[in-house]
Amino acid sequence: MTQWELVVLGSGSAKPTALRAPSAQALCVGRKIYLVDCGEGTQMQLCKASLPLERVAAVFITHLHADHSLGIFGLIASLSMSGRTAPIEIFAHPDFKPILEAVIAFFVVHLNFEVIFHPLPQTPGEVIYTDRQLFVSTIPLHHRIPTVGFKFQEHERVPNIYPHVVEKYGLTRQQIATLKRGDDIQLDDGEFLRAADVLYHRYKPRTFAYMSDTLYTASALPFVKGVQLLYHEATYRHELLELAKTTGHSTAQQAAQFALLAEVEQLLIGHYSARYANPKPLIDEAKAIFPNTTLARELDRYQI
Repeated sequence: MTQWELVVLGSGSAKPTALRAPSAQALCVGRKIYLVDCGEGTQMQLCKASLPLERVAAVFITHLHADHSLGIFGLIASLSMSGRTAPIEIFAHPDFKPILEAVIAFFVVHLNFEVIFHPLPQTPGEVIYTDRQLFVSTIPLHHRIPTVGFKFQEHERVPNIYPHVVEKYGLTRQQIATLKRGDDIQLDDGEFLRAADVLYHRYKPRTFAYMSDTLYTASALPFVKGVQLLYHEATYRHELLELAKTTGHSTAQQAAQFALLAEVEQLLIGHYSARYANPKPLIDEAKAIFPNTTLARELDRYQI
């Protein structure tokens, strides 16, 4: 089974601190790295985490605030000096394309690989990327500017058939293949075997959802229902709810309430305001509602 590992590269919000980098996370699946947001210094964080820059296959940028996107320019410049030839795919708001192209043209002398830009749709639940390992769809978020969250989901594998069914009915390879496709079959004696009754999956496809930056957004609940790991921003304590509303952010309490209603397995909170030198008050507030909550910290790793 291919390993899924999430590495936190940056947990801070807009104002930098000595201990926190701007928003960025790396989802490592097999040999590929999928970057989610790319704040300033992301390439340095990748180096600290011993994650090779050359393995970055795609970058997903939630919105065009500097603390979520400035790092992409340095990353591409470094990749251009690494001898990379494989294309890199970048997903961001349509307005980012001319800026990206202008910066690359100005700073990158020799670009030996293709930068494929994909404008993000504003329609929720749309599949924007797929490969042999997973697919990525959009999550509706509500911030001060157009913002999109992302859900990474493993492809569902071919189901297994219960061994006792094969033995009981003496099924042929063709019959087994037909059932595994989800089609019912009729046996020689006229009895029907329903695929739904004889198939099972050894494990549930892995899922990771990323939600930053956003107000509490109930409309996003159906899109992340039951995910194994949810990252949800928690910029403030709930006592600063009015400030959160003004700035387009969530409180730790709201993140926990969302996770509870979405029935996720684990909640990871981050994007802390610089006012919290120690984010313990945020985790305490979230755990009171959703006990399986963890603080995002730089270079922490999570198995999914």
